[in-house]
Amino acid sequence: MSARRSLEGQVAVVTGAARGVGELLARKLSARGAKVALVGLEPEELKRVSKRLSTDSAHWHADVTDAEAMARVAGEVVERFGAVDIVCANAGVAQAGPFLDSDETAWRRVIEVNLLGSVTTARAFLPALIANRGYLLQIASLAALAPAPMMTAYCTSKSGSRRSPTVCGPRWATGECGSAWAI
Repeated sequence: MSARRSLEGQVAVVTGAARGVGELLARKLSARGAKVALVGLEPEELKRVSKRLSTDSAHWHADVTDAEAMARVAGEVVERFGAVDIVCANAGVAQAGPFLDSDETAWRRVIEVNLLGSVTTARAFLPALIANRGYLLQIASLAALAPAPMMTAYCTSKSGSRRSPTVCGPRWATGECGSAWAI
């Protein structure tokens, strides 16, 4: 993000905002003037991040893999802030180890959060983004481009999340809202 472009008055949603890249995105967006909606599974950490932001912010406890919860959050964010201009689909998890020894449940959770969670997030917020000609940013990883040893589920999920904004449908293709992926 360019430090020169103001986001004054815009509303940004960040999933996985409790720490790491999500927290950094929230802080950068706030520093550029955006109001920030924080979404994640750690309410106390989300509250901590929210208090540190320099602009209006609020937080929601929700799992990005839960379509009903994300639809509720999308509605509440629009109700609270009036619109949505930017959605950063950042929530993600990882599991490392040899594929043959990997725990099936943990492997599936990586796919569910990193790939399906990003699609669920997009689906929930797409009506608001279209209404406002907003922008979806899908956070991927270098693992989307090149294999990372012992990270089969993570690489698979990030490859899919990298591609999904480019094929998710006519709304993006017609320019009714923008999308991109970042590593």
